[in-house]
Amino acid sequence: MSREQMDFLGQVLMSGVRDQSISFWDKLIEGKMRGSMSKKISESYSTEQLEILTDIISQVVDTTLHNLLWTIEQEDQIHLKVQLDEDAIDIKEASDGLAGELYTEDGWIIKYSEKRYIEP
Repeated sequence: MSREQMDFLGQVLMSGVRDQSISFWDKLIEGKMRGSMSKKISESYSTEQLEILTDIISQVVDTTLHNLLWTIEQEDQIHLKVQLDEDAIDIKEASDGLAGELYTEDGWIIKYSEKRYIEP
């Protein structure tokens, strides 16, 4: 049953954090958002530089998720539970490495994210 909870957590993190963060920054870089930062970016960088920024965004988001999961796993005072129906699990006990859940061909990024993935 723990796989179901782990997959649920992966879906939530990929759609609610990864995909939303990448979408926000993509729109900012593409000039689709109002505001001084979007204008400053579009006026300051060449097309080639904007393409590089776009590639970097997903890697920054992935590194942040990796570090968050690793930190949760390392801190004894942090306990994160996922409950579906009656079954609750401590995610640190259900995984042999939380940050590793992101990667591989059956990891959360490939399975649940709709945004690009660029290996570092």
